[in-house]
Amino acid sequence: MLVSIGASAEEPAAAGRQDRFTVGILAGSMFPQDRAYDTAAPEFGLTVAYSPEWHWTRLDVSAFATAGRSSERGVSAVVSWFLIDGSARPFLGIGAGLAWLGVNYALANQVGWHLIDYPETKAHAPFVALAAGLELGGLLHAWTLGAELHLPFDYLKFDVRFPSVLALVRVAL
Repeated sequence: MLVSIGASAEEPAAAGRQDRFTVGILAGSMFPQDRAYDTAAPEFGLTVAYSPEWHWTRLDVSAFATAGRSSERGVSAVVSWFLIDGSARPFLGIGAGLAWLGVNYALANQVGWHLIDYPETKAHAPFVALAAGLELGGLLHAWTLGAELHLPFDYLKFDVRFPSVLALVRVAL
């Protein structure tokens, strides 16, 4: 409620949309909920996004790919809301996507991971995404520091199978 009151008081009458493209890196871990896999599988990767933004809201439509002892490749759309205005703007977001998941069976019981090789891939899985972070700088060349929680689910059983947490750093071009 405080955000909407602040938005109506500070927002200009004709607030327009700002479009930008961002590129970034991801690092995190998948946490397979299956006895055949390790409890955590590190992953690293890249992301690109198109992000239209209004004063208090941003939509990130992104494509991403990670590799390591696990992998995710897919697309997502996350709507984020800025909590305050200024040069450092914290945000919370929620979204959805579609990912192709994998865990490298050969490395399941070994130490280390491969950054280049993609492991065997599971069928595509829809997922819910929760996001939180901080945007630094203005609209041009802004840096986004954040984290996303991906909760893929088996749409036939409605159970979360391969959740992952990814830290991301993106810069606007």
